[in-house]
Amino acid sequence: MEDHAVPLLDDTDLRIVACLRASGRATATEIAEAAGIEYATARRCLAHLLDSDTVQITTLVDPALLDQSVVGFLWLHSRALHTDIGVRLAAKHGVNWATLTIDGRTAVAQINCATPAEFLTLTDEIRSWPGVDALESAIVMRSYIGPRSASTFRLPGTSATAEHSPTQWLGGTALEAVDDTDREILHVLRADGRATLTQIAEAVAIPLSTARRRVNRLLSSPGVRMQCRVKPAALGLDYYAGVSIRVHRDAGGLARTLAVHPATSWVSEVTGPAAVTVEFLAADQAEMTRAIDAVLADQRVADVRVDYYSQNVKDTGLW
Repeated sequence: MEDHAVPLLDDTDLRIVACLRASGRATATEIAEAAGIEYATARRCLAHLLDSDTVQITTLVDPALLDQSVVGFLWLHSRALHTDIGVRLAAKHGVNWATLTIDGRTAVAQINCATPAEFLTLTDEIRSWPGVDALESAIVMRSYIGPRSASTFRLPGTSATAEHSPTQWLGGTALEAVDDTDREILHVLRADGRATLTQIAEAVAIPLSTARRRVNRLLSSPGVRMQCRVKPAALGLDYYAGVSIRVHRDAGGLARTLAVHPATSWVSEVTGPAAVTVEFLAADQAEMTRAIDAVLADQRVADVRVDYYSQNVKDTGLW
């Protein structure tokens, strides 16, 4: 992974992050009280974390609310993958994140499209790019957020508890309808989850009372949640891999099992031969190996492909 020069968070920082995980819009006063630290310390450390982009507060939005109901993954393979392909991939409309593997021969991306036809058109275009020798694609059917996800932050070295259950994100609860004003508000909150109601009202050109009512409704919707995004390197998480899994049976059960594994960032059930794909974040190779071994030991698993990531070329934080 990148960002090896990012300083590790200290105990005070971790306390603040824990508060932001619980409430991304918490004030310095509320954080000081909840974390048991002085107000001046809370204010100073919070400002540093946000200003340095070590921590970002954004809003996780189900793509369907933004008229992008088809979510899919792409794997671009090349005998000699060049950086410009990663850059071109990142520049494509609908690409939410893209990364390169450590061997430099594969680029992986997650994309959103309005329809399956749009998804097909995009994949056909990318398949024809010079340097792309093969392209795999899969459409996401259901996804879960794991313990290592920025929105369900867990300290490195800790494990999921018995009380922790799979947190389904995509493919679950039916979403409430939103209108254009709601989408404008979500656009503001995606850019800055801590934007004040006054800032939101001014940006969207609505009364303050309307902004308050709509923001409260949106943030209580199953398709919207606040997200505390922490640079993995600041948590000592330097190993980052995607694991594509072929299964003998019960892909849904396997996905739910992986959703509570302590190294899991997210896990998705997808179309195609590899019915489950999971992203692991680990502090070292030993932890990553244990996570992969746990997958291989599951009787539902036929085989796996592990892609170690080395460079993120785009990350919009959509989900």
